[in-house]
Amino acid sequence: MGADGEYHQHWKYADCGIELDMVSVKKGRPKRIGAITVTTPCSLQTTKGLRIGSTEQEVNKAYGHFKNQEESEQFESFVAGSIFGGLIFKFKQGKKVDSIFIGAGAE
Repeated sequence: MGADGEYHQHWKYADCGIELDMVSVKKGRPKRIGAITVTTPCSLQTTKGLRIGSTEQEVNKAYGHFKNQEESEQFESFVAGSIFGGLIFKFKQGKKVDSIFIGAGAE
């Protein structure tokens, strides 16, 4: 990948709503998880108990002190930390968490 100079593979597990971005320094070398995205039907939750279907209000209550105001968009996304490394909640129709992303969304 041009942005970071590393090799990326996307492993999708649609039946359980999980996608992993697997990264290695060199092609064919052991990989590490660079990012995780969860969507429906994933039932996993964050350490603060948020999951697919949680409300924006619940996200604000749990992660408000980590909110990145500049990178978050009300009714669309909530960025805890940064798009360069954080937790990103996306909302469906501005009401419920539709996906949760953990990692660097930008390089």
